[in-house]
Amino acid sequence: MKVNNTPKVNNELRQSVFEIDSWIRLIEFLNQEIHHMQNRLTEITDSIHNSNHIDLIEHFNNMFIIKMDVLSHVLFELKKQKNKWNALNHSSDPINKRDLKKIQKNLRAQVEFIGKEQQVIQKDYYTFINSIVL
Repeated sequence: MKVNNTPKVNNELRQSVFEIDSWIRLIEFLNQEIHHMQNRLTEITDSIHNSNHIDLIEHFNNMFIIKMDVLSHVLFELKKQKNKWNALNHSSDPINKRDLKKIQKNLRAQVEFIGKEQQVIQKDYYTFINSIVL
């Protein structure tokens, strides 16, 4: 009976690790986008004299700092989860597997939220940048 269960466990393990790997790439990409937006703000800061624009630049910079901190934390959690899934490959503890599935579900929700939040931030950021440049 254990022999029939092994391929399913291996497929589930591979699928979970693949999912985490794709999330890691996404989080790293989002982090690069934040850095790019932050660098662009730095480039235009010297030419801004409107106090409202300066306040918004400060707002975006603060938001980027917080966002990079969140991304760093989530990236750490994703890598930790990947290591746990890989360790499960050498164990058949059903309790551990259930816990990993719960954590995986939570991480999935976090990554989905981060992706949606990034879209809103980018929309606001590029609207602001376009209003300054034009």
